[in-house]
Amino acid sequence: MSDKEQCRMPLVPEQAAILGQCRRDFCDAVNVKFKCTAVLHNVEQADHFGSKTRGVWRGEKRYSTKLSSGVEVSVWKDDLTRHKVEAVVNAANENLNHGGGLAQALCEAGGAMIQKWSDHHIHKVKKVKTGEAVLGPAGNLPCQYIIHAVGPKVSQNPTKKEIEHASPLLYNAINSILQIVVKENISSVAIPALSSGLFNFPRDLCADLIVKAIQQFHEFGGFQDKNVEIRLVNNDEPSIQEMERATRAMSDPTSTSPSYSGALQGRNQSMTSSSSGSLQLGKITLTLKKGYIQEEKADVIVNTIATNCDLSKGEISKAILNKAGKKIQEEISRMRNPINFSGGHLYSTNGHGLGCHSVYHIAMTYTSKTTLYSSVTECLRKAAQGYKSISFPAIGTGNLGFLKQDVAKIMMDAVAEFSKQYMNKLEVYFVVYPKDNEMLQAFENEMKKKKGAPNYPEVHNNLATSFTSAAKETTANETPTVEFYSVSNEALREAKEWTINMLQPSKTKIIKNNHVIHFGQEDHMYLLSLQTMLNVHIEEFFRNGKGGITITGNPLDVSCAAIKVEYLLCKAQEDFARTEECDILYSVVRWSCKINQIRRIICSILQK
Repeated sequence: MSDKEQCRMPLVPEQAAILGQCRRDFCDAVNVKFKCTAVLHNVEQADHFGSKTRGVWRGEKRYSTKLSSGVEVSVWKDDLTRHKVEAVVNAANENLNHGGGLAQALCEAGGAMIQKWSDHHIHKVKKVKTGEAVLGPAGNLPCQYIIHAVGPKVSQNPTKKEIEHASPLLYNAINSILQIVVKENISSVAIPALSSGLFNFPRDLCADLIVKAIQQFHEFGGFQDKNVEIRLVNNDEPSIQEMERATRAMSDPTSTSPSYSGALQGRNQSMTSSSSGSLQLGKITLTLKKGYIQEEKADVIVNTIATNCDLSKGEISKAILNKAGKKIQEEISRMRNPINFSGGHLYSTNGHGLGCHSVYHIAMTYTSKTTLYSSVTECLRKAAQGYKSISFPAIGTGNLGFLKQDVAKIMMDAVAEFSKQYMNKLEVYFVVYPKDNEMLQAFENEMKKKKGAPNYPEVHNNLATSFTSAAKETTANETPTVEFYSVSNEALREAKEWTINMLQPSKTKIIKNNHVIHFGQEDHMYLLSLQTMLNVHIEEFFRNGKGGITITGNPLDVSCAAIKVEYLLCKAQEDFARTEECDILYSVVRWSCKINQIRRIICSILQK
């Protein structure tokens, strides 16, 4: 490649994860759009649902409980096309036409047999009504059977009446699945969040209904003393957390969440907090304790809130609102100029009915590890300007969807890095909901690492510098990078700028491209499947002569979807150009044929 120019761009972990999930689409898009070759280094390949294909893939078991009958109910993060059980449940439609979402992914992984059997069933037997399920072959999937279950479909913003009508049908679908499991002596079954994807059923209600159906099937003796394992398997973090919440509530009715959503119920319990260890970081004393954040007596307590500043949204915020009183909502509603930081805003209010002087309310405009790090740093910076103590809850393990081990590491790293710059004494408390032993353990593990480490790891607090400094986090030969090659420096610059824009965290990305009007039926079906696979919302638009696609959702998923959509548009553009060339060639050939025909006629006349 001596005749080509090149440039190298290091990647932070979130960016490497995105490109690992859409490696082929990214490289192809760069080639088509900029006539550049993109080469990824130290970026792990992933498939439909983000599963690693390097090494042996193992799903992550999040929670497990046993019913009195011996039936085990567990919650997993995994790709259903790889999950090893005896039977996998497919979210099907009445015609068993597996053209989008999970159904399409299972068919692609399992081979033509799945759709072929489904077509035969519809032709020879009948449609599968909503609320029913049928057992079919699994083809090449790592299981013996697929149970095609048809859940109810509702509108994108369903009314209460729609939900009331659809709920019994979803309950019946789960019941039908369990009946098949017992009748066919199936020992293990994997059930996804049925109807919550393309069929728009609210995710939290879906989890509640699935768990309720399992519990009542058990209570009425439906399992007939058989040793059955029921796995609630999803790949997107919000569905996993809802399933875990609902399953924990079934096994422990006093707790509605693995993290902090039991805070409201816990307010009437003993409010004493128990310390679980402390760590000295320069002038900062970091203490880990069990307790309820709304009962803290520190100078400042930290809250996480919705971007619209509605304090009744989110369990931590709701608990703080109930303790502080309505005046805290009135105060934050009047605010117009919050402190802005990378990825969010910080609002400061009085403590009102709380035992603190101030409450720092964090509103994240997009969710990423760098945003979480920045939010902790900003709270510390502001508290250090006049206060002596600050209490944090475990930020981001609820609706924001961060993994607990990631939260523990990021929050610890933020305090450690801040301690290098701060010269006065400050007491920092990490307050963990008493029943969340998993979160407590994650913090304790990070605290042990800090006690044994002479130097604190560097964490970058904004993506602009991360591109150039990510190499400091690992050795050069281990740093995830993307290299661009081209004969044109201008093409290299444009390819890099486009990549930075695609990887920049945002809950919404708008791709403007008029070639969206040339999408065929297969392209539209692919967009539908992307919505389910990446848990995003995709909308096409064409107005005032301009077309394109809008993608909304979790920032990392949005970036991945945007790259895949960009390549889809590249293909549409190529197909359109190819069609135009064929049309032009056809016109030229026809014109040549007519000229030759005229010549022959003239020659024939002259000869006479």
